[in-house]
Amino acid sequence: LVIVLASPFLGPAGLAPFGIVLKVSLLVGFAVQVAHQVALPDLAEAYERNDAAKIARSLWQATAFPTVITTLALIAAMFGGESFLLLFGPEYVSAHGALLILLVAQLLRAAAGPSQSLLMLTGDQATNAAICVACTALRLMANAALVPIWGIHGASIAVLLTVAVWFGASARML
Repeated sequence: LVIVLASPFLGPAGLAPFGIVLKVSLLVGFAVQVAHQVALPDLAEAYERNDAAKIARSLWQATAFPTVITTLALIAAMFGGESFLLLFGPEYVSAHGALLILLVAQLLRAAAGPSQSLLMLTGDQATNAAICVACTALRLMANAALVPIWGIHGASIAVLLTVAVWFGASARML
């Protein structure tokens, strides 16, 4: 969806580097998703039993590991990201800043914890869906505003902005 919403504004020359850095950041995001999914059964059980201590422990476990992994990936990208992107060609090195922005978005997601899953556990599926729809519209508007000015960096900022609003809204609703 990120690529689809950015493609009308990026054009083919910007879409390839953006696609690469997005996919790299999503590989890091996979660790975040796995940690959140592994914690979900314990969270559901603790919520069912109204066990605040177990909820806190499960949330800590779901947040600490992906936050550490994402922080390490961000540090690695700061120092080795340009060399890594050079593997795809010299024109991809310019996407280094976009990669860092997307990894910051993943770090925010990791630190925010499994808020969408918690909304589902509390029975707030409609709220979760509304937040997702609103954030999709926000991403489209942010792309329209930021990509013409900053190219792939604008598309990456649109992702970061959307992630911040998404998790902020989820936290507010929780």
